[in-house]
Amino acid sequence: MAKFASIDFEFYDTAEEKLNVVCASIKHDGQTHSYWTHLDPFYEGIAFAGHTGRGHAMSKINELHMAGYTFLAYAVSAEASSFLSLGLAPLNFRWVDLYLEFRCLSNHNDNYAYGKQLINGRKKFTVKPKPKWERKTESDEKKADASKQEYGMSSAVYKTLDIVIDTDFKKEIRDLIIACNSGKQSDIDAMVARKDDIMLYCASDVAHLEPMFLKMVAEYKRLLGKHFNISQLVADMKVRADYAVRTAIMERLGYPINVERTRNFSDQVGNIIWNCQYGINSQFDIDYFQAKSKNKPFELSFKQAEARQGIKDYCKSSGYKLNKWTLTDGGKSGKKDLSLSLKSFQKPISYSHNYPRGNFLAQMQRYLKLKQGLNGFTANKDGSKKKKFWDSVGSDGRVRPYMGIYSAQSARSQPSATSFIPLKSAWMRSFIETSGDGRAICGIDYASQEFLLAALLSGDKAMLRAYQSGDVYLAFGKDIKYIPPEATKTSHKKERDNCKPVVLGVQFDMSEYGLAIQLTEAFGRKVAPEEALGWLNKHKKAYPVFWAWKEKLLRQYKRDGFIRLADGWYMFGDNDNYRSVGNVPVQGFGSCIMRKAVQLAQQRGLDVIYTLHDAIYIEMDLERKLDAPAILARCMDEAFRFYFPEEMRSISTVRLDADVWGTGCTDGKYYNLSYATDFDTYMLGVKEQTTYIDDRGADEYNKYKQYFTKTDYSAMEF
Repeated sequence: MAKFASIDFEFYDTAEEKLNVVCASIKHDGQTHSYWTHLDPFYEGIAFAGHTGRGHAMSKINELHMAGYTFLAYAVSAEASSFLSLGLAPLNFRWVDLYLEFRCLSNHNDNYAYGKQLINGRKKFTVKPKPKWERKTESDEKKADASKQEYGMSSAVYKTLDIVIDTDFKKEIRDLIIACNSGKQSDIDAMVARKDDIMLYCASDVAHLEPMFLKMVAEYKRLLGKHFNISQLVADMKVRADYAVRTAIMERLGYPINVERTRNFSDQVGNIIWNCQYGINSQFDIDYFQAKSKNKPFELSFKQAEARQGIKDYCKSSGYKLNKWTLTDGGKSGKKDLSLSLKSFQKPISYSHNYPRGNFLAQMQRYLKLKQGLNGFTANKDGSKKKKFWDSVGSDGRVRPYMGIYSAQSARSQPSATSFIPLKSAWMRSFIETSGDGRAICGIDYASQEFLLAALLSGDKAMLRAYQSGDVYLAFGKDIKYIPPEATKTSHKKERDNCKPVVLGVQFDMSEYGLAIQLTEAFGRKVAPEEALGWLNKHKKAYPVFWAWKEKLLRQYKRDGFIRLADGWYMFGDNDNYRSVGNVPVQGFGSCIMRKAVQLAQQRGLDVIYTLHDAIYIEMDLERKLDAPAILARCMDEAFRFYFPEEMRSISTVRLDADVWGTGCTDGKYYNLSYATDFDTYMLGVKEQTTYIDDRGADEYNKYKQYFTKTDYSAMEF
């Protein structure tokens, strides 16, 4: 019979490699053991009377492990980080993460996701909001946000056990501990003075873990019905928890930044926003940003009436129906108007990297995303304690973000954008840099991963041939006879680029209306939904096996009430957006492969610092720039073949692209590295740079690199 021990730590110094672990509570076989570890003989200072310290806590943990116990925790990445800080190797222990299980059970399970909730510590009954495509106003979006489930432990305890935890007390104690991040002795003394309350707080959490675990197992049994298998479920839980531990290792390692460059940039946020506003004005006949007063020429305001007219002009020229634009709530007057939120501007078409000059929609997104990205660099106002970017930067110049594993419905990670620079504008990634001490960074991403996955999962041989051709967009154009068989990427670049939105649109289950907007931008002319539908039909004719598989998948989802990914993540049967049903297995399978690749990379001694979508990034000694990327490439190849051992025998290789950068690298250098697998020897193309500049964000980088050094603006004329 399985034996479980519940465990919880409290800590601070979250931006540092090692947390300052304050206390620990462990419950097993009906007994709770509490340890004050902040100051003890094993660490530093004097032990508090009545409590044993770090050494005793570690002894108890090892004792339980040797006796065959599995540790239950809520957010294993936090507890695993505490293990690392105490000198324990968390990968050597057995774990179940109830936070991840709560997220999994809530994934399109209306019984969990809505109904009775504990939101901001208060009981609330929520109802399922309107689907995204039916939300017409900002009020609809606010209602949807307000009904979102919270995933804190208090919310999980209330949902599973119907117990209301005193969240006000929890917040008070947690804030007391977090305040110690300041390093001020007064904050530490204030925390220590509340030792008994902190110990009580820590012990109260572990009391709920095992009962909550049993309730969650029962919910899985209800949802899975005849498909329920307890052995398989526990195995799946351990896989998820293992990745949480591996994430803790990544988070504690952190990723390096050029602190001086980033700080200079951060200190000039006001000038940066002004420059962006001024630059946008220069592209149009209308000044969308105007000075608030003659005395304050560098404080510009967003002219809302002019912007709304710009929206109308865009919709008229592009064919986007104005009635699809999100509307404001109308305020006291009740008069609704066109929303100027970023989400509204992204609704027709979202720009991620390049923002074409003179394109109103693109430039508005550029401005709004810049403001959003810079929010994390500015100081809090009005006493707000909202976390900022610099709160995640340690004294060693490394950023330790919250990685947000399994946060998407497809089980992809969704890190906090505040502290995770790779999620900000592409040009900002140039801040990520080693300290010049003989180190370098390597990032490798899967090329056309989702296209290959769709081909493998569906068994569509025509799609497999398109992937093997080396350019899926060019191959699609040839398959539909839009591009001649002898064409190349160079000879028919425009036609190839025209095919790209179709291939990507299908991957995201885009409708003909959404695709029409994308094709309008690509073609440089108005494309009607009817024409876009014709392109979708061409894709269906070229790859019929893939489309038949999608239909079969939807029938299976409706029949079984769930989709299960290869490593045990579930999307349950309450998803009324059937486009997600086709997208989740493909994108979700990609996340399974990513997690497997991280596991293999860490097992082979690579320092994985973060993942981003379909890419893995490592830090390495510069002298290893020829072997470490090859090892990582092999890990990523093997991860694919782990899930498709037979199907991949017909694939010559998984296509990968690599970037290596560091102060000891050479700008503009391109070369190939060979890496061997159990099947063959393959080549990895590598691009080398001293500073990472994403090609997609190169224009933006050139605009903003002036702020990487301190500038005296008082002497400049504009």
